[in-house]
Amino acid sequence: MSKEINILGYLPQVMQDIQEYQSINDAVSLELEAVYENVDAILNNQFILTADEDGIERWEKTLSLKPKLTSTMEDRRFSVYSRLTSKLPYTMQRLDEELETLCGTDNYDIELLEYDFVLVVRIALIAQEQLVEVLKLLYRQVPANMEIDFSILYNSHVIWSNYTHATMSGYTHKQLREEILN
Repeated sequence: MSKEINILGYLPQVMQDIQEYQSINDAVSLELEAVYENVDAILNNQFILTADEDGIERWEKTLSLKPKLTSTMEDRRFSVYSRLTSKLPYTMQRLDEELETLCGTDNYDIELLEYDFVLVVRIALIAQEQLVEVLKLLYRQVPANMEIDFSILYNSHVIWSNYTHATMSGYTHKQLREEILN
């Protein structure tokens, strides 16, 4: 937020017309505007959603997160957010809530095979950008004695059963399997 600073307004009208005071006003105004910008940045960096590069970097350092070189600002912001929102105790209900936050409603399937000590998690193609974060969440929250069966829910034959072969012939097998459908 750029704030217009004019300290001449605090001086009597007689002194406002003096060149030296006008020069002082110009110099001090620039410094005070920089101070206001820094105060705004400090305030914004306290919150994940409004933090700039320095603020997210500080959050990552505090939480011992190491971003990839290819991570965008939104990816980094998402990593910080997912780390801060994870809570104890680690119950299936809580894990389900966190997966819903990360992937979105109906963009994942979760099943607990209690007697086999296996947790089966599938995330939809639409949520695959969060793949690494979901895996980190699972490794943090799933007990060590349980196996994690994790993969992406690719498009299956059932989805394409309403289409003719001629319609699908314009796509490669990989596109039919891995691209997000509209």
